[in-house]
Amino acid sequence: MKRAHWLVSVTITLLLIGFFFVLQYRSQEAAENSLLYQNSEDLMMMVISLNEKIGELETEKEAQEQTRANLQAQVKEGSSIASTLENQIKQLSLVTGVVSVEGPGITITITGDSNLLHLDLIDLVNELFVTGAEAVSINDIRIRSTTAITSSSDASGNPIILIGGEVLLSPVVIKAIGEAETLETGLTYTGGIIDNFNIYYNVYPVIKKEALIRIPASDIPYYKYISQPAEKKTDESETEKKAEEKNNNA
Repeated sequence: MKRAHWLVSVTITLLLIGFFFVLQYRSQEAAENSLLYQNSEDLMMMVISLNEKIGELETEKEAQEQTRANLQAQVKEGSSIASTLENQIKQLSLVTGVVSVEGPGITITITGDSNLLHLDLIDLVNELFVTGAEAVSINDIRIRSTTAITSSSDASGNPIILIGGEVLLSPVVIKAIGEAETLETGLTYTGGIIDNFNIYYNVYPVIKKEALIRIPASDIPYYKYISQPAEKKTDESETEKKAEEKNNNA
């Protein structure tokens, strides 16, 4: 019994000794593998490897920064283009008359007892545009390049004036947006169109300068025949031929 107890004690002791020996060996091995126990050549290789890795990371960082800068530039350029296009669309909308407009200008009122002809209105509208009017309306009908000012007769045979197909009623109120003083002067100078109306046709328009005039939008124009020309495509073989001739001449 005592012998068995002695064997167990010895066995446990030997196991503990073996465990501590293995633990010490592994600790020694880890220590030898640490930087403290590396030789100069290994340390030099490690430094070189780390420097290479740092260089690769720096290159990757620069590439990412450049990519980010390019994307930001594209976004900025896209925003600028979009803003420019939006402004151009607004300007075209104002010019073509598809939106209502307002601004300073003059009003010209012609009463019903005036001997007014449609040709007088055509001359008056043309004179306004030549003088610098940016928008013109007759009885709140927007005048565009395609607006017809014509004469006709009603059911009783009385002469009538048509503005864009609409019968013109009295009084006739013409609105023009632009620099008010310039517009008035362009109509009232001696020997000008207002003088001619007074002297030859007994038409006496009343001109009034206004700080703010509103002119409504016209209907969206419909064009049946005009279209944007297609871009001319150059044949690839022709392009190559021209490039070859250029190289030969050089």
